[in-house]
Amino acid sequence: MIPAAVIRKGLEKTVHTPFRVVPFFDPGPWGGQWMKDKFDLDDQPNYAWCFDCVPEENSLLLKVQDELVEIPSINLVFYKTKELLGEAVESRFGQEFPIRFDFLDTIEGGNLSLQVHPTIQYIQDTFGMKYTQDESYYMLDATEDATVYLGLKKGISSREMIRDLKKSTEGRDFL
Repeated sequence: MIPAAVIRKGLEKTVHTPFRVVPFFDPGPWGGQWMKDKFDLDDQPNYAWCFDCVPEENSLLLKVQDELVEIPSINLVFYKTKELLGEAVESRFGQEFPIRFDFLDTIEGGNLSLQVHPTIQYIQDTFGMKYTQDESYYMLDATEDATVYLGLKKGISSREMIRDLKKSTEGRDFL
């Protein structure tokens, strides 16, 4: 066991220096093979995500004497919110880290699903969260025949799509 004062001292030092969290790799139904190759991973049939700076998913390694101790990185967010995020970000988002860094891998895998994120008002009223998920993607690698789909296929009727979406959520408070 490690005294709490030692953990607090490690978090204090971490918040004042550049640091990196321990990446977390996770398989998924559409996952690919790129991360297996690039990060020398072999224990899963595919990897869909790598969470890399998502405090709820990642951990920190602290060196205590000659031992590495792994702790949840969210502890740093909770313990030193203002020092980590800055006063303006902390005042808007509280103890939530408002940025996610993920790798998504579909190389030799499947297609990503349709993603729809709620409005800020809906997510605040329904889940008590202070922000929704805006996204930006950077393509790091691609096969020769790779395709990115933006929007809907040609010939899709917006009325039929809305009807089908409403039908798929009957009895639920989504739309």
